[in-house]
Amino acid sequence: MNPVRDPRPPKSAPVDSGIRRRVVRITTDMGVVVARDSGEKLRGRMLDLSLGGMHIAAERVPSYGERVRVLVQLSPEDDWLILPARVRWFTSRGFGVEFSSLDARQERALCQFVERWAS
Repeated sequence: MNPVRDPRPPKSAPVDSGIRRRVVRITTDMGVVVARDSGEKLRGRMLDLSLGGMHIAAERVPSYGERVRVLVQLSPEDDWLILPARVRWFTSRGFGVEFSSLDARQERALCQFVERWAS
């Protein structure tokens, strides 16, 4: 039996640990909605996804460090997921979020989606 590698990054990996290279990240192109605490909702496209976070293309971006909720439906037959996240980086195409405090159902749904598309 082959051991299954846990694709989640360790909770306290040092910045220069190379963790980014070990995390399974898939390329996607799916619509998402980013809900800000102010009630504003931003439409965007999820460009890539890992169990640690996602890259979102959007015309407007939240502030660095801002807490947001990302709403995504991973397949037409799935329920919408509401993923708590924090804005951690920016690109010319949008921004990246790091997930925070995912519950077991959210983690399982993301894990299954990533594993299905990574293989």
